[in-house]
Amino acid sequence: MIVYGFIVFVVIASIILLSVLIGPKNPTPTKDKPFECGNISLGNIENTKVPISFYKTALAFLVFDIEILFLLPLIFAGQYGLKVAVIFICIISLGLIFELKNNKFFV
Repeated sequence: MIVYGFIVFVVIASIILLSVLIGPKNPTPTKDKPFECGNISLGNIENTKVPISFYKTALAFLVFDIEILFLLPLIFAGQYGLKVAVIFICIISLGLIFELKNNKFFV
């Protein structure tokens, strides 16, 4: 297992090193400008206030994304994996029901 981790580390490090060494290096003022969804940036980003609902949506995305990350290996674990997956989904669902019941999920 340690050997595989070392091999993965060496491959990733060599890919990053090759991209730094071989990649083009021609910065221009246009490339250095911030770019967001095709819109030209207006004003200073430090003075912009972002609504809390965006943070809640991002947090919900991360929770469910990590849930999928935990569930994917259980596909290969057979009957035991199915039992663990059902328990895990029940615990996550209880948390979601609690948030919905107390109006903590929506602004």
